[in-house]
Amino acid sequence: AVARLAGLPGSVIDRARKVLSNLESRQLDREGVPVLASRTSEEPVRAERESQLGLFPDSASRILQAVRDVDPDSMTPIEAINFLAGLKRYFEK
Repeated sequence: AVARLAGLPGSVIDRARKVLSNLESRQLDREGVPVLASRTSEEPVRAERESQLGLFPDSASRILQAVRDVDPDSMTPIEAINFLAGLKRYFEK
């Protein structure tokens, strides 16, 4: 549920559920190492070659930087409201 709220792709969440199910059922190979869920044929092969997805896309990292840079203690209430309204407009695009 947390991953879904964080905006992770459905395919990642589905794969995590498969892996978790295998770990919970203690499926082990001959050496006693957990057997992770094998990929289905409909899953893209390129996913194995891609590097790990970033936690935040570029646009989100710019917003996070803007939030880090702001000093709420020095803002007037109207400046704070305008700042939040600007963030809201950015996400509504």
